[in-house]
Amino acid sequence: AAQMRLPEAWDKHVKEEIVDRTISTLMLDDLKDRLVGAPGGLGLSAEARKRLTIAVELVGNPSVIFLDEPTTGLSAREALMVIRVIRRVANMGVSVICTIHQPSSEIFSEFDELLLLQRGGETVYFGEIGPGGETLVDYFVRNGAPAPGPNQNPAEYMLLQIGAGVLRMESSEVKRNWQEIWNTSPEAQRLEDVMNDMPVDVSEYSIMKRKTAFMGKHSIPTEKAISEDGSHATYTETEDHTPNMRYIIPQAIEPLKFDSRFTTSRKYQFRKVSERALLMAWRTPEQNWTRFVVSIVQAVVLGLAFLQIDNNQQGVALMPAAMFLSGLTGSLQMSNVIRPLMASRDVFYRELAAGLYNEFAYHVSTLLCELPFLVLAALIFQVIYYFLIGFTAARFGYFVLANMLFTLWTVFVGQTIAAYSANISSAMHIPPLINTLGNVLAGFLIRRQAIGWYYRWLYYINPFMYYNSGVLVNELSNQSFYCDPSEYVLFANPNPGQSCSDLSNGPFVYFNGPNPNTCEYCPVSNGNVLLTRYGVGEYNNWINIAALAAFAVFFQFLTLGGLLFSKHIDR
Repeated sequence: AAQMRLPEAWDKHVKEEIVDRTISTLMLDDLKDRLVGAPGGLGLSAEARKRLTIAVELVGNPSVIFLDEPTTGLSAREALMVIRVIRRVANMGVSVICTIHQPSSEIFSEFDELLLLQRGGETVYFGEIGPGGETLVDYFVRNGAPAPGPNQNPAEYMLLQIGAGVLRMESSEVKRNWQEIWNTSPEAQRLEDVMNDMPVDVSEYSIMKRKTAFMGKHSIPTEKAISEDGSHATYTETEDHTPNMRYIIPQAIEPLKFDSRFTTSRKYQFRKVSERALLMAWRTPEQNWTRFVVSIVQAVVLGLAFLQIDNNQQGVALMPAAMFLSGLTGSLQMSNVIRPLMASRDVFYRELAAGLYNEFAYHVSTLLCELPFLVLAALIFQVIYYFLIGFTAARFGYFVLANMLFTLWTVFVGQTIAAYSANISSAMHIPPLINTLGNVLAGFLIRRQAIGWYYRWLYYINPFMYYNSGVLVNELSNQSFYCDPSEYVLFANPNPGQSCSDLSNGPFVYFNGPNPNTCEYCPVSNGNVLLTRYGVGEYNNWINIAALAAFAVFFQFLTLGGLLFSKHIDR
């Protein structure tokens, strides 16, 4: 966060110093080497995660921080700790604006000012709280509310007066219209003067007194001055000699203008996001180790099922099935990539909204981080599977290229599904549908000639078909096969007394059979016969490679489009 939020030109040591100071301020020193983990699992507690979230925002050196119910879901002790950390942030000179729900008296006393709204969003108080809530309570008592009981929580007291507390007053007991009272109050008039750029007496504001007491008499909070190039930093303390009457809103300030919504360049964003992606892969190796193990197990199990296929007729029948199943490992990658991507999507949305980086840097860095592990897993499968089956070694290169492109395509489809899906449940239903249609219409289970005309168009836009056609042609084209003695097909000689070899025509060669007036032939003596049956090999085999590459690139653009235009942010 510090690298992406602070100016790119700043020295690395200055950024590290800011990070260390932020960690110390948020009291995270004992946790700085811990993995964050997932909510409810191993890693940081809910309270520590909230402090870490604040720290991530604080390293950007903001002037204002907005927090939405930072104590929700925490125990009383954890909530108080978070609020006290936030108090330390405010004492540094950062304005903290947050919503709070049913605070305890200890938590409520940490705040300086309060904006109290009643049902309908109407303002009933906006001003100082005072020590122990005395300023707030005095406002209600002066305007007709009963005095609070001994040791009563000021937060509960004010909510009870406006009819919004846990122990709500009956409507007949709420005798005052607090909205009208506020609109005619001197506190509202003083606020109006501030908004109209009129000087006011700052001695009336306890927040100014509190900051002075924290930092020392007649001083404002210490601020850090950093040189323009970020090479060094100094600390200064400024004396406050101005009179009490001053402008709260500074005068003659030029509007802020930014050349870009990002602090850093695209090149810097890409480099830093890539470094983090690789670091995350190193720290959480479970997914990639699982990928490697699954690739090895699939290759061994399937390879042993087709162990060292011969070039006889039984081998001819098994080779198309072996080629077809070689795409199985790629198909499984489609589902495996969805869950981790969607799990990290909330972080991506938050960091994107904060202006840390753009969608392109995130997409490309995620892709480049995924590729080395994906390519290695695919290569492990290809080497084991191909040579266990006993395919032609000279044709291994084309198989590697086709299988790699097909595996990449399946992963890219998974990324696209993750980018467009609203939740994991709906996303995980899509890969089985794609795999089912793709395998059925790949030309193996149902040959092209048998596919109905209403599905024929799916056949020609099916990456499974281009992969299956490519590896079949690569392995079977001009491949010679033979028949064992028991594999010859016998038939009666249609011209008794004539040699069977004289009957030979087309793809078959006939031989004299073992019995008189019988002939025999080997059904498949060349792989081209089988290719004709499957309706493949009619065009240059490199077209299949080009098609797979085109599908992969197309889905990369689809994924980027999903990151740019399809946002699923839960509130």
